[in-house]
Amino acid sequence: MLTMSLRRWGAWAIVADGLVWLAYGLITREFAPSYGSATRFIDYVAVGLYSGGLLLLAVALAAIHARQTGRAGLLFERVAFLVAIAGATLAGLGDLVEDGLRFAAAGWVFFGGMLLLGAGLLLFGIASLLARVLPVTCGVLLVLSLGIAYPLGGLWSNWGGTVVFGLVWITLGGVVILDKSQTSNVDIHR
Repeated sequence: MLTMSLRRWGAWAIVADGLVWLAYGLITREFAPSYGSATRFIDYVAVGLYSGGLLLLAVALAAIHARQTGRAGLLFERVAFLVAIAGATLAGLGDLVEDGLRFAAAGWVFFGGMLLLGAGLLLFGIASLLARVLPVTCGVLLVLSLGIAYPLGGLWSNWGGTVVFGLVWITLGGVVILDKSQTSNVDIHR
């Protein structure tokens, strides 16, 4: 039942994640929030959007995984997914505890999660290309998001890179929404 819901509504979670990153990037550009020493309301909003964006990224990855599970070689696709989702979850929770609750030691959890997420996005993008369940564009966008997330600073609070990262995920969600091959396999009347 959960897999069916992820298939049905997961594409919208991908779009929502892109919108969160887009909003976060624009807030970062306009207000230059402070994280480690958050004092203003906008600082806490930025911390919440950043952590929420990482946690919603885990949901978005699960939605893609639900559509292609087992199609790229059971072991490779599953390992790629687990590395990516573990990275997004650890980074999101680590950031929330470090910046939101001001527990500096959680920074190690955040950075470890970011390393896993980087490797996971690359592996999961390759697994998506191998699975051939979703359009090739999806795998390309997943691999491309790695380049935007790190060198362009999309996951490191660089507002321009974050906006581009958000636009890539909105596009990825749009491609998944428009992919009719997956919606025909799901009974939408349940």
